[in-house]
Amino acid sequence: MSKVICALVFVIICIGISPFLVNAAGVEIPPLCVEGIMFDNELPLAIINGEVVAPGDVINDVAVVKIEMDSVHFEYNGKAFARRIREGCRGGLQTWRRSPQIQSRGMRQSSQSRYVYTDNGGGFEAFFTQHPLMVIGLFFLIFFVIYAYMAITLQIIANKTKTENGWLAWIPIANLYLMCMIADKPAWWMLLCFIPYANIIFIVILWMGIADARGKPAWVGLLTLLPVVQFVVWGYLAFSD
Repeated sequence: MSKVICALVFVIICIGISPFLVNAAGVEIPPLCVEGIMFDNELPLAIINGEVVAPGDVINDVAVVKIEMDSVHFEYNGKAFARRIREGCRGGLQTWRRSPQIQSRGMRQSSQSRYVYTDNGGGFEAFFTQHPLMVIGLFFLIFFVIYAYMAITLQIIANKTKTENGWLAWIPIANLYLMCMIADKPAWWMLLCFIPYANIIFIVILWMGIADARGKPAWVGLLTLLPVVQFVVWGYLAFSD
């Protein structure tokens, strides 16, 4: 029961402090895509999120401060920052010549105008559209590497704790049964790992039991809640003495 309470308190603390961690990381800036930049009779304009803007305009509550040849400077909630052309863009981009808003601003597309534009897509969405098999293959490769690493470490932990059938670590769902056996929990505990949201607590409790079975402090299992850190915990429980 103490392990359940400890895991529950840790989860509540992580959820509670997450907003403060996000705020500490900095101000969240609304999405801005600089699609193009133009100078017409020395008046700078930019297409941002499909709208033509000039210095002093506001878009998505973000003030446009200055427009340069290859970037636009903004200010948001007292924070100054800049975006280069195509930075923060997803999918295909429009061009100046396709934007009717230039005419609405009374600007003419003269031979003296300087255009910086692109019809090419940008960002992950466009890359996925152009190379779907490569993206899917990379995803499965990363998934396989992570799954293989987890299976190897779990099998080593099973061997070191003298738990039978360590090879179950390689089989989905069956590896949950193996975790229950290592943590000295009833087999029906694996069913608790399929309850939405609550399964986080039960899986953490299992890792606390696994840490205890390896002669390590139970709080080590709590660290599996932390992204990336969980990989270190798996290796620590498998390869340490």
